Amino acid sequence: MAKNDVSSLLSVTRILQHIYEIKNIVFAKACRELSKALGTTLSNARRYLEKIRELAMQRIMKLTAELDLPALRLQLAIAVLRNAKLKNVSLPRAPPFVRSIAPLMPRGVAITLYLPRVGDVPRELVGEGLYIVEYKLKNRFELWRYIKEVLSKPEYFVTTESLEKILSEYLDRVDSTIETKGYGGSISYELLLFLSQYENNPLPKMSEVVSFFMKEMRAGGASVDESNARRLAIHVSNQCSSFVKGLRILYIGRLRELTDVSVLFVISGRDSRIVKLGKALVMHPLVGAVGISLSTSYLMVNAFWRLDRLPQLVNYVNELATSVGAELCDVIVSKRGAGARFGIPCIAFKEVIPSSGAWLPPDSTRLLRSVIESVLDYR
Repeated sequence: MAKNDVSSLLSVTRILQHIYEIKNIVFAKACRELSKALGTTLSNARRYLEKIRELAMQRIMKLTAELDLPALRLQLAIAVLRNAKLKNVSLPRAPPFVRSIAPLMPRGVAITLYLPRVGDVPRELVGEGLYIVEYKLKNRFELWRYIKEVLSKPEYFVTTESLEKILSEYLDRVDSTIETKGYGGSISYELLLFLSQYENNPLPKMSEVVSFFMKEMRAGGASVDESNARRLAIHVSNQCSSFVKGLRILYIGRLRELTDVSVLFVISGRDSRIVKLGKALVMHPLVGAVGISLSTSYLMVNAFWRLDRLPQLVNYVNELATSVGAELCDVIVSKRGAGARFGIPCIAFKEVIPSSGAWLPPDSTRLLRSVIESVLDYR
């Protein structure tokens, strides 16, 4: 990392103490929230967030928005098909309700689905390799506590020692409650378009949001001028805070570059214990997210790691699960960045009804059978 990159990262550590609490992902509104949190002027808050935008553009650090799945009346389903392979590794567009498709190592395919409810998942298609995520927590790494290690010895974080140290600091401090806003209010088609575009590219300027809506509406055949697009952008930016739990660090560039695989650990155990374990694990910079299912007592932990150090990590997680009275049930490995990833569901007339913003009726997800058959081959 260049010297000026180091100073830039150092300059935002204080901001990141407060940015996790920001609920609005549009730049101007986020500035107002940060100004209140820091007790500083709006111009100072704006300058801080501009620095973060610059870091994101330079890939030194990237932010993401943590969406409230229950508020959106959605949940994730992770289907693991061990004997399948992709027909086409590069998919140009999202199949209905599909969040991501990734080839697994040494073989198989994992499909992540965003669905309105559990009953919509065609379980017979995936056999035992189906996991439901009712609540998702994204990374909460406290960069300001570990900035020296990030800058001087980033490789430290690709060790089980770093996991052990962070867990020892946080496991007894976190609680077993799940924070959710529940019903988030009316969901509009435009809101879904907005969240799909900016979930992993937060802090857009209002002018960028206006341009985005003008492009999307015109592509759909609607006649819209800039003033109407601006009113829509303002309305959606006000609405989105009811469905966003906060901004998070998606990755820190110099740490991400040290990894080459994405690993999903599936742990089964008592609700309170797996919730606490999940909330402690997301404090590690290479644990991207955890998924929690209280109905099935599963914890899914997504980590980025080095393939040559994976055996040690699997042994550690197995011992960790046992130590809290849980069990490591499955380990799913893919090459980091492999496959295709998409935003939240917002395909008109296939996932959502544009006029009402309502999800399509549950029986419409029978489309998933043909979707899976169209993108997969079975060995």
